[in-house]
Amino acid sequence: MTIRAKQLEVPREDPFRFDRLKRKAFVEALSETLASSFGPAVFTIDGAWGTGKTTFVRMLAEVLRQKEVKVVEINAWETDYERDPLVALTNALTSELQSNDQKKQDRFQKAASNLVLTLILAILKAILESAFPSINAVSEKFASELSRLLERSDDAATHRASSVKEFQDSLRQLACSIPSDGPLVVIVDELDRCRPEYAVSMLETIKHFFETDGVVFVLALNRKQLDHSAKVLYGSPSDPDSYFGKFFDIELRLPLVDKSEFVESTMSDLKLDQSEPLAVSTLAEFLNRGPYSPQTIDQTIRLYNLVESGLRQTSLQRCQFMLVTAILCRLIVEGSSSINFSVWHINLTACGNKSASASRRSRT
Repeated sequence: MTIRAKQLEVPREDPFRFDRLKRKAFVEALSETLASSFGPAVFTIDGAWGTGKTTFVRMLAEVLRQKEVKVVEINAWETDYERDPLVALTNALTSELQSNDQKKQDRFQKAASNLVLTLILAILKAILESAFPSINAVSEKFASELSRLLERSDDAATHRASSVKEFQDSLRQLACSIPSDGPLVVIVDELDRCRPEYAVSMLETIKHFFETDGVVFVLALNRKQLDHSAKVLYGSPSDPDSYFGKFFDIELRLPLVDKSEFVESTMSDLKLDQSEPLAVSTLAEFLNRGPYSPQTIDQTIRLYNLVESGLRQTSLQRCQFMLVTAILCRLIVEGSSSINFSVWHINLTACGNKSASASRRSRT
């Protein structure tokens, strides 16, 4: 029995083989748009948690690769331990991109290193000037080293603009030198799961440093959660749409899905016990009609299957309908299918030995 759903496989030769949410048409249409875009541009795929954004962008990436478009995939949540998203982005690009022109690839790597160093020095300068407003306040030797570092920081600050331009020029030339029937497409997933400051910093980094010809970004995110991140950092922006409008060019929402087909296929895959068809059909009908994401539906069905299998060998094996009622009540009240087993604890041995009392307790 699988407790947690495995990540959906997206075969390169057939990206839609396991497309339960039937998003093939949307993926193919968007892939055509991206393949014909020159950039710079930022597309967003907006969807609530659990609606299948990750699977969507993975299918999109494979379809683009079939079209001979160069794609780089980045999971922002796996890199938000970094202090600076610029490091995560440049590392991903340098490790994934293989140009026919080694000089251009070397130039990009050097420009990326110089840009990161320039920004670090600028930040360090601000910190040092704040911590030591007067160099005379520290020892003579340390003051000498501090003056040298600040002088270098001043020099780096004066070259910040040229460092950014050099980085963008090298990125553009690298993107153009890569064998591809379209732009370089960078897909960033899980942005809405990152720390608020990292998520917003990622957007600002893309805007200020990666906005160049031949490069197109696709960001998978939950716009509602992203608005919340902005509120955490900056208070309540008077107009979140206006605030994020400077980052996004094209905003798309994931299309609605046929939940009935998804529910049926999930139940079929788990081979739910059909000894109580009323319980299973009631669960399916409720999930079909409720405002629940595919992830919540999957978790709820797996929860039912888990608990029902534990009751199968006891005197409570005919209590599936009561189990469904309890799970759905929890889903309505808390909006979640998670379960606290300390509350649901059942001593199955006792249930088997004391069937009458166990049945009375279950009815209660």
